[in-house]
Amino acid sequence: MNHTFGSCGTNCATTGDKVCDTPAVLDETYECPEVGSVPGCVSGQNALTMNYMDYVDDACMYMFTQGQATRMLAHYNSIASQFNMTTLANNDFIKNNYSLAPNPNNGTFTITFKDLSNDISVQVYDISGRIVFNKNYSQNSDLSQEVKIENPSSGIYFVNIKSGAALSTEKIIIK
Repeated sequence: MNHTFGSCGTNCATTGDKVCDTPAVLDETYECPEVGSVPGCVSGQNALTMNYMDYVDDACMYMFTQGQATRMLAHYNSIASQFNMTTLANNDFIKNNYSLAPNPNNGTFTITFKDLSNDISVQVYDISGRIVFNKNYSQNSDLSQEVKIENPSSGIYFVNIKSGAALSTEKIIIK
């Protein structure tokens, strides 16, 4: 995917990120400007400085346009069968102790544990490494736990599940 900046051309399908719901902007943006403070190419239209496809500080990025999200999902769907969802994990822990579904999801999914012989911690990170969910489950918790991420953006997230010394990381997709 291209960045949101680069040209003030008149054809949105051939300039900038080539997604027509992204305002055209000539230059990249740095640091953390106030939302709506950077003008776009069209009079009265501002840059989406909070867009993941710009160069602002990571802490200031929090959205994709609907067109960008649609493009990412289309690309993901074309390569999804090539993903190894257990690359970052201890396979025995994944196979034997829990399942996570649905994936992809809308920010709400269920982790079903086969047993809770140890306390378990669950953390969900967005692509920038920010923790968006953090919860500990004790041995007397229910085996099925719903995880709900508040106001999620579309994209890839990482779910860390730790039990004793075992750590498992899974990727999830939020549509």
